[in-house]
Amino acid sequence: MGGSGLLVSRIAFGTMLISKSGKGPWRMPAVKDEAESHAMLDKYVAMGGNYIDTSNNYGESEEVIGNWLAKKPANFRRKIILGTKVMSPVGPGPNDTGASRKHIMDAVDDSLRKLQTTYIDLYTVHYWDERTPISETFGTLNDLVRMGKIRYIGISNFTPVQIVRTMNLCRDRKWERPISTQCQYNLLCRVPEWEMIKLCEEEGVGFWAWSPLSGGWLSGKYRDPSALKRAPTDSRMGFAEAVKFKPWDLSTQGQNPQTWRTIEECAAIGEELGVPISQVAVRWILQMPGCTGVVIGPRSLANLEDSMNCMKFTLSEDQM
Repeated sequence: MGGSGLLVSRIAFGTMLISKSGKGPWRMPAVKDEAESHAMLDKYVAMGGNYIDTSNNYGESEEVIGNWLAKKPANFRRKIILGTKVMSPVGPGPNDTGASRKHIMDAVDDSLRKLQTTYIDLYTVHYWDERTPISETFGTLNDLVRMGKIRYIGISNFTPVQIVRTMNLCRDRKWERPISTQCQYNLLCRVPEWEMIKLCEEEGVGFWAWSPLSGGWLSGKYRDPSALKRAPTDSRMGFAEAVKFKPWDLSTQGQNPQTWRTIEECAAIGEELGVPISQVAVRWILQMPGCTGVVIGPRSLANLEDSMNCMKFTLSEDQM
C-alpha cells in the first residue's frame, strides 16, 4: 500500500451495498440480507482478498461487517485489512459531519463499536473539508495512530493540490502521512491520468480506483441506448434515473458517443479472451501504470466472483 509495508490484495471489497435489510445508503438497492452479505465476505476472503473497505455513512455496512467478524475465530481479524472512512454526515447535528477533531474522535469510536474491533487498519478522510484546518484534521489522525485506534491514514476524493498540501504538512510536522487515496477512475473517467496517478507514485501514496464499472455502465448490461429503457428498477441504472443521481445520470452519459464506443471496444476484447465486458474494464485499471488496485462494489455473489475473476487473465499491449 503506497510507501508503507502494508500488503493488500489488488482488489478491495467495497462494501457500500452490503446490508441487513436490502436497503443501501441514499436509498440505493443493496444486498438482500445479512446472510448473503456474510456469504459474500466469506467468498471474497476465500478467493484471496484481504482488504475490506467501508465507511461510516454506508448505511448498515459497518454493523454487518462487525457481526461477520464476531462470528470468526479470534485470530481471524489479523488476516483482514479493514478500512473505514469519516467526513460525511451521520446525523442531524452540526458536528455530526466534517473532519474536525470533535467529529473524528466521536466517529472513530462509533465505527469501532459497530465493527466490533479494537482497531481500524486504514482510516480514511472521505473528502476534503473546507471548514476545518487541515492541521486539525491530520493532527487528530496522527494522535489516533499513537493511541492505537487506527494503524494507517488514508484520503479519498482529494484533488492533486489538496494531496500536496496534506503531504507537505505531515512531512513538516513529522506526523503520520496518508498511505492511500481513492479516486473515481475507469474507462469512462480518465481525469486522474493528467497528474493524480503520477503524483501518488512520487509521494508514495497508493492509488485506488473506485467505481471501476462507472456505476454499471461497463457492466455489459447496456450495449445500446435501447437497453437503458429496460433497466430494472432495482438496478443502479434504474435507481440513478429515478432519482436523477448525477454520477450515473443516463441523460448525459448515454448521450456521449464515446461511452458506446468504449463499451463496444471492451466487448470486442472480451470476445477475443472469452470473458465479460466487466472483467475487461476492471483488468484494464489493474494494468495501468501507477494503479495500486480497484475498489469493487458488488451487490451479489455473482457480481463479486465476476470482478475477482479478472485476476485470471492479462490484457495484451494491443488490447490495452
